[in-house]
Amino acid sequence: MLKRLNQPITANKVLVIADCEHDFTQRLPQWLNIESNQLLVLSSTNASVTQPYGCLVRNIILAIYEKGIDQIYLIAPEEQASPTFNQQILLNKFENDGIDQELIDTLEYSRIINKDVLTWLKGPDGDVDDVLKSSVTLLENHPLIPKRVIIEAFTVNTITGHFTSISSKKTEEDIC
Repeated sequence: MLKRLNQPITANKVLVIADCEHDFTQRLPQWLNIESNQLLVLSSTNASVTQPYGCLVRNIILAIYEKGIDQIYLIAPEEQASPTFNQQILLNKFENDGIDQELIDTLEYSRIINKDVLTWLKGPDGDVDDVLKSSVTLLENHPLIPKRVIIEAFTVNTITGHFTSISSKKTEEDIC
């Protein structure tokens, strides 16, 4: 586990929501000092959780109750590259695949995703710390996630493996 927890590994697994754009999930067991069989990893852009009743939250809730998860860590790299999201290129690709503007307008009109389709596909904007804080708040306040579950967010230096807690902005060494 993170050194700051300073407790032995229990039989329960740890759930990590990790940024899907970076290839560091293989290093997570080493960084967290946990056996890989006790680690469950779900991926999300910027390690963000944006929809309280979306598939990601459903998987989190099921993991808590079916896999015995009692700790959730949201982990994203310290340095996030600016997204290279070009709406027009995506719209052109949609059109090439037979998805026309009328369908997009229908989805937006029906309010299925509570925002316009392109904004939803782009994902959250902003500083990685703010995105992680918002995600933690969403999970901590979700009515189906028990208060006993520890939910924390960290950025990680992908070169050194050092974690920084988002809530306290202290590094792993400062917390020990």
